[in-house]
Amino acid sequence: MKVDVPVWVSNLSIELADSRTKISASIYNKNTDKYRGKQEKAVSIMGIKAELIVRHIIWEKSNVSHAYFSPMIDTKPVVGADLVISGETYDIKGAKRDKGYLMVNYDAHNNPEKICDWYVFVIFGDKDAEIKKISYTDVSKWSVVNSTYTKVYKWTLQ
Repeated sequence: MKVDVPVWVSNLSIELADSRTKISASIYNKNTDKYRGKQEKAVSIMGIKAELIVRHIIWEKSNVSHAYFSPMIDTKPVVGADLVISGETYDIKGAKRDKGYLMVNYDAHNNPEKICDWYVFVIFGDKDAEIKKISYTDVSKWSVVNSTYTKVYKWTLQ
Protein backbone atom coordinates (compact mmCIF):
# COMPACT_ATOMS: atom_id res chain seq x y z
CA MET A 1 0.00 0.00 0.00
CA LYS A 2 1.30 3.46 -0.90
CA VAL A 3 0.16 6.65 0.82
CA ASP A 4 0.97 10.34 0.60
CA VAL A 5 2.69 11.74 3.68
CA PRO A 6 0.77 14.80 4.93
CA VAL A 7 2.94 17.81 5.81
CA TRP A 8 1.48 17.83 9.34
CA VAL A 9 2.89 14.33 9.92
CA SER A 10 6.41 15.45 9.05
CA ASN A 11 6.15 18.61 11.16
CA LEU A 12 4.59 16.94 14.20
CA SER A 13 7.15 14.11 14.14
CA ILE A 14 9.95 16.67 14.58
CA GLU A 15 8.19 18.32 17.55
CA LEU A 16 7.44 15.01 19.25
CA ALA A 17 10.97 13.71 18.62
CA ASP A 18 12.39 16.73 20.45
CA SER A 19 10.32 15.82 23.50
CA ARG A 20 11.01 12.09 23.25
CA THR A 21 14.76 12.70 22.93
CA LYS A 22 14.84 14.94 26.01
CA ILE A 23 12.79 12.51 28.09
CA SER A 24 14.90 9.49 27.11
CA ALA A 25 18.32 11.20 27.35
CA SER A 26 19.24 9.10 30.39
CA ILE A 27 18.34 5.87 28.56
CA TYR A 28 19.94 6.49 25.16
CA ASN A 29 23.31 7.93 26.21
CA LYS A 30 26.97 7.06 25.60
CA ASN A 31 27.11 4.83 28.66
CA THR A 32 24.37 2.46 27.49
CA ASP A 33 24.04 -0.27 24.86
CA LYS A 34 21.05 1.60 23.42
CA TYR A 35 23.12 4.63 22.38
CA ARG A 36 22.52 5.73 18.78
CA GLY A 37 24.99 8.60 18.69
CA LYS A 38 24.27 11.65 16.57
CA GLN A 39 21.52 9.67 14.88
CA GLU A 40 19.33 9.68 18.00
CA LYS A 41 17.07 12.54 16.92
CA ALA A 42 16.80 11.32 13.30
CA VAL A 43 15.90 7.81 14.50
CA SER A 44 13.24 9.27 16.81
CA ILE A 45 11.80 11.43 14.01
CA MET A 46 11.63 8.43 11.67
CA GLY A 47 9.94 6.20 14.26
CA ILE A 48 7.39 8.82 15.26
CA LYS A 49 6.67 9.69 11.64
CA ALA A 50 6.01 5.99 10.94
CA GLU A 51 3.68 5.73 13.95
CA LEU A 52 1.80 8.86 12.87
CA ILE A 53 1.33 7.53 9.34
CA VAL A 54 -0.08 4.25 10.65
CA ARG A 55 -2.44 6.14 12.99
CA HIS A 56 -3.51 8.35 10.09
CA ILE A 57 -4.26 5.31 7.92
CA ILE A 58 -6.15 3.48 10.69
CA TRP A 59 -8.18 6.53 11.73
CA GLU A 60 -8.82 8.11 8.34
CA LYS A 61 -8.49 5.46 5.64
CA SER A 62 -9.60 2.13 7.07
CA ASN A 63 -12.67 0.47 8.48
CA VAL A 64 -10.87 -0.57 11.69
CA SER A 65 -13.06 0.61 14.54
CA HIS A 66 -11.08 -0.64 17.56
CA ALA A 67 -7.33 -0.17 17.62
CA TYR A 68 -5.09 0.35 20.63
CA PHE A 69 -1.95 2.45 20.17
CA SER A 70 0.78 2.58 22.80
CA PRO A 71 1.82 6.07 23.96
CA MET A 72 4.15 7.86 21.55
CA ILE A 73 5.87 9.63 24.42
CA ASP A 74 6.45 8.04 27.81
CA THR A 75 9.00 8.30 30.59
CA LYS A 76 10.65 5.02 29.55
CA PRO A 77 10.74 2.90 26.39
CA VAL A 78 7.59 0.86 25.78
CA VAL A 79 8.45 -2.83 25.38
CA GLY A 80 4.94 -3.83 24.30
CA ALA A 81 3.28 -3.54 20.93
CA ASP A 82 2.90 -0.19 19.20
CA LEU A 83 -0.52 -1.26 17.93
CA VAL A 84 -3.08 -3.95 18.78
CA ILE A 85 -6.00 -4.78 16.47
CA SER A 86 -8.30 -7.72 17.21
CA GLY A 87 -5.69 -9.31 19.47
CA GLU A 88 -2.90 -9.14 16.89
CA THR A 89 0.17 -7.14 17.94
CA TYR A 90 2.19 -4.85 15.69
CA ASP A 91 5.55 -3.15 16.02
CA ILE A 92 5.79 -0.09 13.77
CA LYS A 93 9.12 0.72 12.11
CA GLY A 94 10.20 3.54 9.81
CA ALA A 95 12.78 3.30 7.02
CA LYS A 96 14.01 5.39 4.12
CA ARG A 97 13.44 3.84 0.70
CA ASP A 98 16.74 5.19 -0.64
CA LYS A 99 18.68 3.22 2.03
CA GLY A 100 17.55 0.05 0.26
CA TYR A 101 16.99 -2.14 3.31
CA LEU A 102 14.88 -2.76 6.42
CA MET A 103 16.34 -3.43 9.87
CA VAL A 104 15.08 -4.71 13.22
CA ASN A 105 17.19 -4.60 16.37
CA TYR A 106 18.26 -8.17 17.18
CA ASP A 107 17.96 -7.89 20.97
CA ALA A 108 14.58 -6.13 20.84
CA HIS A 109 13.23 -8.74 18.42
CA ASN A 110 14.34 -11.58 20.69
CA ASN A 111 13.29 -9.92 23.96
CA PRO A 112 11.06 -12.49 25.73
CA GLU A 113 8.96 -9.65 27.17
CA LYS A 114 8.16 -8.32 23.70
CA ILE A 115 4.94 -9.51 22.13
CA CYS A 116 4.91 -8.98 18.37
CA ASP A 117 2.95 -10.87 15.73
CA TRP A 118 3.69 -8.42 12.92
CA TYR A 119 6.03 -5.62 11.95
CA VAL A 120 4.57 -2.75 9.97
CA PHE A 121 7.30 -1.00 8.01
CA VAL A 122 6.59 2.49 6.76
CA ILE A 123 9.11 2.99 3.96
CA PHE A 124 9.45 6.69 3.17
CA GLY A 125 10.15 8.26 -0.18
CA ASP A 126 10.29 12.03 -0.66
CA LYS A 127 6.57 12.74 -0.13
CA ASP A 128 5.04 9.31 0.01
CA ALA A 129 5.38 6.06 1.91
CA GLU A 130 4.92 2.36 1.22
CA ILE A 131 3.46 0.18 3.97
CA LYS A 132 4.72 -3.40 4.34
CA LYS A 133 3.36 -5.89 6.88
CA ILE A 134 5.88 -8.64 7.69
CA SER A 135 5.43 -11.44 10.21
CA TYR A 136 7.63 -11.82 13.27
CA THR A 137 8.57 -15.30 12.00
CA ASP A 138 9.70 -13.96 8.62
CA VAL A 139 11.89 -11.29 10.24
CA SER A 140 13.52 -14.05 12.30
CA LYS A 141 14.73 -15.57 9.00
CA TRP A 142 16.48 -12.40 7.81
CA SER A 143 20.28 -12.08 7.77
CA VAL A 144 21.82 -11.03 11.08
CA VAL A 145 24.54 -8.38 10.74
CA ASN A 146 26.42 -5.93 12.93
CA SER A 147 25.15 -2.42 12.35
CA THR A 148 26.83 0.79 13.52
CA TYR A 149 25.75 0.41 17.15
CA THR A 150 24.18 -3.04 17.51
CA LYS A 151 23.33 -6.38 15.92
CA VAL A 152 20.29 -6.29 13.60
CA TYR A 153 18.13 -8.38 11.33
CA LYS A 154 18.50 -6.90 7.85
CA TRP A 155 16.54 -7.38 4.65
CA THR A 156 17.27 -5.82 1.26
CA LEU A 157 14.35 -4.12 -0.45
CA GLN A 158 13.54 -5.30 -3.95
